[in-house]
Amino acid sequence: MNMTLRIHDALLLSLVLVAALTLKRHFGTAGAEDLDWLLAPTTFLVEIVTGQGFNHESRIGFVSEELPIIIAPACAGLNFFVIALLTLSFGFLPKLSGRSAKALWLAASPLLAYAATLLANTVRIASAIALHEVGFRIPLFTAAEIHRALGVAIYLPSAWVLFAVTERCLRSSRLTQPLIPLQAVSPT
Repeated sequence: MNMTLRIHDALLLSLVLVAALTLKRHFGTAGAEDLDWLLAPTTFLVEIVTGQGFNHESRIGFVSEELPIIIAPACAGLNFFVIALLTLSFGFLPKLSGRSAKALWLAASPLLAYAATLLANTVRIASAIALHEVGFRIPLFTAAEIHRALGVAIYLPSAWVLFAVTERCLRSSRLTQPLIPLQAVSPT
């Protein structure tokens, strides 16, 4: 890789890092309305998967109609979104060939991270609901500790799957291969 592309990559990755830090700083202590872009679609998906209804409560989030469960700002998955964005950017942007592929990836990464966040968060919350419905308990652990452990058990493999699937898709696509310009063939 030549020096110009390395500098270009460093600038793009710096931009992503600044965006991630800005997201974390701005939304890290945000309320339910500020995180509605994560909470509302996650709640919609959880409702589809679990069949449980949730009502929007101002400044709280989404409250279950039947269970003592709230999809609140702490459940938004913002940390996973930031990690997914950084994983997609730092893990793959330097591997791409050409500036147009890198620019396309820079635009696509937040969308892919968002989709991955909604999926992982839906699995996490639906799993928490399922565990609650069967009365799952672990001696010496509080419900909050079990919920936190469930988050790790869902988010870590989700990040691995995101990386593996993305790597496989990019490997089989033209984005990681240099684009070969069409050359005029002269008849001999």
